[in-house]
Amino acid sequence: MTTRKAATVGGLLMAAVLLCICGVSIVVANPLLDVGACGTTPKTVGWPVWAAFISAGVAAFGVGSLLGHWRDFTSELREEESPDRAIAGAAERLDERHRRRARTVRLYLATTLTLLTGLLAYETWAVWSGSPWWAITDFVRCASNAATWQTLVASAALLFLAGHWLWHPVRGART
Repeated sequence: MTTRKAATVGGLLMAAVLLCICGVSIVVANPLLDVGACGTTPKTVGWPVWAAFISAGVAAFGVGSLLGHWRDFTSELREEESPDRAIAGAAERLDERHRRRARTVRLYLATTLTLLTGLLAYETWAVWSGSPWWAITDFVRCASNAATWQTLVASAALLFLAGHWLWHPVRGART
């Protein structure tokens, strides 16, 4: 495994582990949380906590972006295409693998965009109509008041993943 691949996989695994740790700690600590402080409309966190959220989010997005640019494994593809490894049908298998990856990415992209559209529609409806249910931002405010470090780490990990996948480098045409 190359250094680039190891760093990229390590970063993604670290984000996944941090999300799991935050999820488990929230589930375990849920009965102990003081959500009564949230009231009917949760208050935003004050200084310096909001600055820590913004700084951690921007830094995580930037680190994710850097690892996204580093995630270019074309050298490995060139190794597979080298003449000393050439066998009958190697090019067809490589093309089929690229098609499968492209279909998988399109499926995940369509699913993610559909989910985000639904979440934005709910947020808009909840804020606009003053619904009896909290908007998503109210849940985040309550979580940041009740479990500050878990919310900070989870939001930074999600922004790391967003930066990693949104800023993937554009590849030139293969020759």
